Amino acid sequence: MPYALRVAKGVGKTLTKLSKKDPETHKEILRKVERILEDPYHSGHPLHSKYKGVWETHVKNSLLFYIINDSLKIVELVKYIDHDEL
Repeated sequence: MPYALRVAKGVGKTLTKLSKKDPETHKEILRKVERILEDPYHSGHPLHSKYKGVWETHVKNSLLFYIINDSLKIVELVKYIDHDEL
């Protein structure tokens, strides 16, 4: 059973802007999000230390951070960062 999706306010706004600015990257992110919802543990890598519980995955030239809530079967997108911003 796939997980449900919850998107943080800032991430939603960023992805909306990206859909207008770079539709190809936006489509790739949507495909990656679909894969994450099917199997969130297979699609990313867990972070450590103070970011324990947060997972990251690479999409083209960007990073997408998410949190998995197993009890509610929800994946929450918490941050999107372009590699140029690092």
